[in-house]
Amino acid sequence: MAMAHTQPHFLDLIETDPLACAASFYRYAMGFFETAAPRLLKSLEPHDAEEVRSRIVLHCIRDNCRVLNEYREAEGTFAGWFAILCLNKTKDYLKELGRYRETVVSAGDHEPHDYTSNPRADAHSPDLTVESGEKLRIVRECIGRLDHYCRLLVRMAAEEFKPREMVRVLRWPQNKAKKVSDDLRYCREKLRQLLTERHVE
Repeated sequence: MAMAHTQPHFLDLIETDPLACAASFYRYAMGFFETAAPRLLKSLEPHDAEEVRSRIVLHCIRDNCRVLNEYREAEGTFAGWFAILCLNKTKDYLKELGRYRETVVSAGDHEPHDYTSNPRADAHSPDLTVESGEKLRIVRECIGRLDHYCRLLVRMAAEEFKPREMVRVLRWPQNKAKKVSDDLRYCREKLRQLLTERHVE
């Protein structure tokens, strides 16, 4: 007789309390990354792994945990479903880096330009693609120069989480919302200064 699989309880909170769902999922994901992350994700350099983990979590909890709500028990265990999602997101990240490298190499280099893999690229205007890719690289570098706390706040703000929602998702005391708001303002200003130093507005 097949054993029934116990699914994470946060899935039951998606409709009734999506912020509580996000907070519980965040703890689950952190544990999953430590113990059961796909080998490809574990093989990344620390700063790349952190970037992918952040993208995965925010991808799952944005829009009131819309992606988590797409999981169906008939597809297997949640852990298995989430592992596949993590693997696909890791591959997407690596492909993204590959597309960037392909757009900046000059014609005749070892790697051919692959404009077909990026629908926004214009095969007749490679310089525009290079400029866009270069700005993206600089923005990521500048975000990477922020401390872990600032990176977390900036990324969550980019996903349109308000300070009071950040506090709840991260399971911090509700009276910390004002401090988070002030800290976010400081982090954004720090990022703006770093970008200005690199001549990116």
